[in-house]
Amino acid sequence: MDDLEKDEVIKDKIVAPLITEYVNIDPSVFISEYGAYTDKLAAVAKAESGEALYQSSIAPLLIDKENFFEHLSNMASYLDIKVYAAIHTFLDKLFYKKFKAVSLDAEKPPIPAVGFICPNRKGYWKYLAEILVEVTKLQISGIFLLDFRYPWRSYCFCTECIKDFRTRENLPVYFHYGLLEEESDTYKKWLNWRSEILYNALESLIGRMNSLGKEVPIILEVIVDPISKMSKGVFEYFGQDLRKLSNLVNGFLLNICPYSTLNEDDINEEAFKDVISINKPMYMLYTKKLNKFDFNILKNIAKIVDAKKIFINIAQIVS
Repeated sequence: MDDLEKDEVIKDKIVAPLITEYVNIDPSVFISEYGAYTDKLAAVAKAESGEALYQSSIAPLLIDKENFFEHLSNMASYLDIKVYAAIHTFLDKLFYKKFKAVSLDAEKPPIPAVGFICPNRKGYWKYLAEILVEVTKLQISGIFLLDFRYPWRSYCFCTECIKDFRTRENLPVYFHYGLLEEESDTYKKWLNWRSEILYNALESLIGRMNSLGKEVPIILEVIVDPISKMSKGVFEYFGQDLRKLSNLVNGFLLNICPYSTLNEDDINEEAFKDVISINKPMYMLYTKKLNKFDFNILKNIAKIVDAKKIFINIAQIVS
């Protein structure tokens, strides 16, 4: 870790651990070793694979980790540690073949979109809502909605999306992304249409959760990366209208530079202007290997956005 010890990271007050399905660690061991140094942690409850790390009656269970989340959250509750359940939403490799997002354009996302579900699939919304209902009943203080977005600006062109948008805007049968000219009226309508789908999906999920009569804070992941024009590009690249979505969620989780190397030149108030102006609680997420230089940049970003915590992927610092 380039002279940055794991204890130095985990014991820093601004840091909270994110425990993913890829961490090979016993929850009891982790809590006993690091529980005294954190008041919050997040753990994956629904994996990228679509499998659950808790006793789900809906999603398939991740073999050998079907009790992982519940064990961890129960242990954490004994020490007054707040636990957030991280749910992979539109990244689900189980249902990918059935509901996959499609791009007909040569422009591809920096990370392959394999596993991404089309956000326009209302049947999948209902499936996801029932998973969230299950998770709401666990020992948690909130839910992180990961991947609640389009994989890139050239998505989605599945049969259903083409039909819906083409019909709505009276476009030709051969309509595809290559015909959308940036800054054109059609392109703007395309971006707005995608954002409406995400808003309606989130509204549907939260409506189902609220029907339980139990309010659980929802924190929405937002990618902030130079390749996607930092906070300014969130709407165009990922379909997230943060101002509208802020009416439904309790805060945002800024996933910092998942595609790029951290660079001091990219870090200033202007780069985060579109999230700062929303005036919602901010948290940060960093999922890559960490060195001292990167850690200092992350702490500077935390000051700019007034982040409550920086969630660090423990898989990168704990063997």
